[in-house]
Formats: sequence, C-alpha cells, structure tokens
Amino acid sequence: MIYIPNSDICNVVVSKEGFHMSIPFYFIVSKKIPSSDPQSPEHCLQLPPSIELGAVIVDETGKRFAQPSISYALRAKVCFAARTDDETMPPVESSLPLILRPRTKEFPPTDTIDFPTEFKLQVSKSVRRSLFARNLGTLTVSIQEPRPLIYDASSMGSLTECHVGLELLALDSGDVHQALQAMEISIHSWVRVKTFYSVKSFSQLPSQTLLSSDGKTRLRDDFLKLETRNLPHVSWSYQYHSVESGGDDANNGSTTQPDSGSSSCSGPASPSQAPSGRWTARFTHPIRVQSRVLPTFCSAIVARLYTVIVRLKVSGIRRESFNLEIPLQVVHASSNDASDEEYPFIRPLEEDRTSMDFRRASTTSWFSDESLASSTLFRNFIPLILLRIASISLLTITHKQRCADATLAKTTLYRESTLCSQPWWPPGVHNGV
Repeated sequence: MIYIPNSDICNVVVSKEGFHMSIPFYFIVSKKIPSSDPQSPEHCLQLPPSIELGAVIVDETGKRFAQPSISYALRAKVCFAARTDDETMPPVESSLPLILRPRTKEFPPTDTIDFPTEFKLQVSKSVRRSLFARNLGTLTVSIQEPRPLIYDASSMGSLTECHVGLELLALDSGDVHQALQAMEISIHSWVRVKTFYSVKSFSQLPSQTLLSSDGKTRLRDDFLKLETRNLPHVSWSYQYHSVESGGDDANNGSTTQPDSGSSSCSGPASPSQAPSGRWTARFTHPIRVQSRVLPTFCSAIVARLYTVIVRLKVSGIRRESFNLEIPLQVVHASSNDASDEEYPFIRPLEEDRTSMDFRRASTTSWFSDESLASSTLFRNFIPLILLRIASISLLTITHKQRCADATLAKTTLYRESTLCSQPWWPPGVHNGV
C-alpha cells in the first residue's frame, strides 16, 4: 500500500458533467521472476519478453491463447468512498495490454560438453579426388561459437562472425598439392530458433534431451536462412608435427601459402625425408541477420535459444559435406539514447510486430457493468489502483456521471502494487455538497 498525498493529485478539471484528475506514480521493475519451485535453476528466472507463437485460440471471453504466449497487461481498479455507511460505491476497473522488451546481457560461452547431442563443433571425413581414387587422408572441419548478435534499441539487424578451421592429415604428399589447388568450398548456413515451453518449471537449461525425458516440454523449431558464401580459393599452410614427440604440436615451423588469389601450395622440399605434418586453413564466416529477433532468455516455463547450422561443401575433389551446429547468443543491449531509455519497453519487437498489432490497438478500457449502470456523481472517493504484471508512470482518470476511464501515458513496467489516497473533493465542491 502506497500513500499518495493530495499534492500529487494534479491536473484537476471540474465541469457540470464531472471532473478530471491525474495521479502520477512510479515503481521499479524486477529483472527476475521468483519461482515457487526450489529446483528452478537461477539462470531460468529471467523476466521474459512479450511473445505469441503458433496458432491463436480466442475463448468466449476474448482471451487469447497460443503455444507459447507471454502477455503483459496493466489492470487498474479505482474504489470510491461513500459519504455514508449506507451507500455502496462499486469499483471502476480498467485494463490495458502492454508490450515488454527487457534488456539482456551476454553470458559466458556455452559449455557444449554438457549438451553432447545438441551441438557439433567438429566433423572429420576421409577424402579422395574421385570415387575410385585412393584415399588422400582425413579432412577435419571445426568451428567455434561466435560472439553474440547484439541489438540496440533502434537496430533492425545484427552481424557477427564465426571462425572456421580446416585440417587435412594427408596419408602421403603425392597428390595433396593438386587436390588442394582444385579444392573449392561453399558454405550454407542458417540460424536455428528454438523456443522451449513447458507446463511445469524447467529443472535445467532446456535442451532437446528434455523433450523425451519428462514428456511435458515442447519445442518450436524455426530457421532463418543466411547468405550462401563461395570460396574458390583457400590459403593453406603446412604445420609440422613435433620431431621429438611425433605428436600434434605444430611448433617446429610451417610453410604458409599467402592468399594471393591462387591456391597453389608449396609443401616441404623433400616430403619423404621431412617430419610428418598436416595442412591447415583458417577463415571467418559472417553471420548476418537482417531482421530483429527476440533475445536469448530462459524463464521458468518458456525459453528462447539459438544455434547456427553450417553446411560446408567441398568440391574439386570427391564432393563431401560437413554439417556442424554451434550455439549462438542474441543480446538486446542497453542504449545510450536518452529518449529510448525514457520509454524502455514500449516498442514491439520486429519479430512479433505482426502478432502484437492487436495489443497495440487495444487501448480502450473496460469496466464492470455495475459501475456503468448508475448515474450518481461520486464526489467523495478514494482512488484505489491495483496494478498487475505491468505498471505505468502516469494514470489519468476521467469521471463523468459514474463512468470512468483510464488511459496510459508512459510505461515503466511490472510488479503488483496498490495505491491509495485520502478522501478528496474537487475544487469548488465542499464536504460532498
């Protein structure tokens, strides 16, 4: 219960039909939602953004349901104080949908060992120049988790890059030079959008293994196609294995082919007498998303996670494909734009702009039938405002013949709070007369 002094009740306008008043107030939004389940992991208590995915079902009361659906609304309830004990003053209620877009932060890289079936950071295959040619050796393709896709308040796209490594462990050097010269690489990639939702709290960070283990978790799987990239030439270098240990340590020198537009490679002068080694190549691959997507988050029953699927195709030798999948974070960072910080949660996400249009258009208030039926003017009243899920920074109440309206001026968001003031009369009205 928060006391509002009469001095905070401002912008009072009195007319024959009634009066108009404003009550400003503020409160802080929590970044986390406490869970009643003690088994809920700490990192799955984030305040989730507004989201609505899948088929929408509307019941007889007008409520919308989807799988999943996260919605926020402001509910205001105003109670009027009667002048006598015999009078009853029905409350006036108003509700307004809100769109929540919380800021998020970057987390440490994912420990992929904890998700053995979820990611694939390295693939090895035997390669040969043709179907009936002899085996050239083993080609290994590896990839590392990229930096997050970072969005500020105004950006409608984001860019990051991942590092790709190639390693060819040749059986001999006879045909390797010609094979490397002929090798061409094409890269196809997708951003995989995984939305987990459950009827009970997550016991761990959700993954695909959770789908079969408890039977109460579901997954929405979507994909964003990225640009295809072709690499007709790759710059290779030769790294020798350690002479002393014969291991994989490449600390005994290397021969590097500069990237001069040609992929011809120069190996050791006398391969039969030189220590064994491997051919390696490194390059970066851009991940450019040209739309705005939800941030990575995990709440008690809904989570949004991302991965990048990379399909690397090698041609020029016998065609081979290498399929990899790596984790990806999406971060909605804080902005230095003062005007945006003043209204930090009111702009809908581009990803959900279509599905959220109905919320932004639903700015009319609703009231109980009892409060609209009477025509007696409330002159002595106590405004009692109940806020759920989201809050506001300025609530304007208009009163005309026992009808009331509540409109939203600014948004700040979240938590349940109750506001109350002492009995008050508009100027020109004394003691209810």
